[in-house]
Amino acid sequence: MPLEEMPQVLRDAVVAVEDARFYEHAGVDARAVARAIVNNARSGEIAQGGSTITQQLAKNAAVGDAPTLDRKLEEAAVALRLEQAYSKDEILERYLNTVYFGNGAYGVQTAAQRYFGSDVTQLTLPKAALLAGLLRAPSSYDPYRHPRAARGRRDLVLGLMADQRLIPAAAADAARAVPLQTAPQAAGQSWNAPYFVDHVLDVVTHDPAFRVLGADPAQRSVAIFRGGLTIQTTLDPDWQEAAERAVTETLTARRDPHAALVAVDPATGAVRALVGGRDYDGDERFARFNLATDGRRQPGSTFKELLLATAIARGHRLDETFPAGRRYVVPPRPGEPDPYPVDNYDRRDFGRVSLRQATAASVNTVFARLMAAIGPDAVVTTARRAGIRSRLHPLRSLALGTQEVTVLEMASVQATLAAGGVYRPPTAVTRITDAGGTVRYRHRPTRGRRALDPAVAYLTTQALRDVVDGGTGSRAALRRPAAGKTGTTQRGADAWFVGYTPDLAAAVWVGFPHGAVPMEPPRTRIRVEGGNWPAEVFGRFGSRALAGVPAHDFPAPDVDLTAAQAAVTRSCLPHHFPASDRAAERSSLAGTE
Repeated sequence: MPLEEMPQVLRDAVVAVEDARFYEHAGVDARAVARAIVNNARSGEIAQGGSTITQQLAKNAAVGDAPTLDRKLEEAAVALRLEQAYSKDEILERYLNTVYFGNGAYGVQTAAQRYFGSDVTQLTLPKAALLAGLLRAPSSYDPYRHPRAARGRRDLVLGLMADQRLIPAAAADAARAVPLQTAPQAAGQSWNAPYFVDHVLDVVTHDPAFRVLGADPAQRSVAIFRGGLTIQTTLDPDWQEAAERAVTETLTARRDPHAALVAVDPATGAVRALVGGRDYDGDERFARFNLATDGRRQPGSTFKELLLATAIARGHRLDETFPAGRRYVVPPRPGEPDPYPVDNYDRRDFGRVSLRQATAASVNTVFARLMAAIGPDAVVTTARRAGIRSRLHPLRSLALGTQEVTVLEMASVQATLAAGGVYRPPTAVTRITDAGGTVRYRHRPTRGRRALDPAVAYLTTQALRDVVDGGTGSRAALRRPAAGKTGTTQRGADAWFVGYTPDLAAAVWVGFPHGAVPMEPPRTRIRVEGGNWPAEVFGRFGSRALAGVPAHDFPAPDVDLTAAQAAVTRSCLPHHFPASDRAAERSSLAGTE
């Protein structure tokens, strides 16, 4: 929608409430930033952001909304470049055509139709003020859910317009007397799978693979929201419904923590389901922050999967035994000042256990010994090849998953293991066509890239099956072959279950979105660990998603493996122990049994 076709009252209302000095500053308003700092200091929280319209456009179209200092600095830098490349009216036009107004409405034209059932050119002063008031917090001022708050916000905008002499005071008074005038809310107005849609929009906007829609994120954003494009995605509605139900049936209380879930098809890398928060149009401050793709949290012991794979690749056997006392002090590497003490969960002493048993019971001290023997550089390499894209530092604490990753990345790692060690980039978009039916983009399936040796992936899976079959992840059992790993960070601030079958790979995170908040009573109903709520979410999701799929076992690779019956509880040949020991077939690389 060209700016000249938008009513002047709408343009004035948005500038009045969002950036009164828009036509005066150069992209970053130092005066507004200083005012926000003072007000935030007084309130003790982030009450004002100080972002200009240009900065908001930079955030929406280029740099994303991760709440970090680096992102804020990048936002300011992009805003300054936008001011040099475009006129003020061009910036305002792009902003109004792409900004979010709530209820699934991006851009003023869609918002006018959604809230008033009319074209944007027909907006009156009170309607324009209502739309402008939504921009700060669309869910909090939703006129359907919170009409009193919406009207109060609209009247505030009218007052600002009068104070800035954009309208006469009498016009503001007359507009305040008018009711909200919203159109009846249509059934099913909100998006289905909103966090998945959010991810698709983010990918198409920021991934250079979609440059056919525009040379930069700002141009691609305009191409998306001016309409006419049909974007076909990888979403499986049945999987998505299963994922959403699994979360809501597990986290049943309003005060429960939030959850994120990503599910991937191991054979293709297609993202089939994605839950990124509790309510995309909800009232909470982090409602629209996608915890599945933008939230970076410590993965805890789920990262042991990657250390395990690295150890097997380096020649360690699953039935190799290690001391597993309650504490192990990792000696410093060259350049590191101090030894690094590692304790088992709840300071438990396991005596001496096999690597397989240490995996099933998530024994920290065994994996700390492995990290000391192998070195973190090798684990970082494995993680990158398997699907981790977040920056990792080769530190000893990597064994316990102390560096932040996303749920999408951990789901990608599960897909790599499920595919026998073949990495396929996670994809969400298959095809884009324009209004004339011309295909503008088509995803080309890939055979993938070998990330792990087939035997390494297979043996890693065999150990991870024990986690589900009787270890810390037993609540994730699916009544079919499945593998996985639990993870719980210090005091339960982050709880994970990551797992897979030959047909499904998924990662589940549970925690509070606003920071590393311990999930212990009385804050939470239970002491949250990877083996309870996250594993339960995975179990519920996987059972429903695969309900019509025959159970498949993990195929053995065409390599030299040796199989033998072993006592599951002791990782030794069963005839050495009483008949009460549970026996199962164990595989190992020939020559290492």
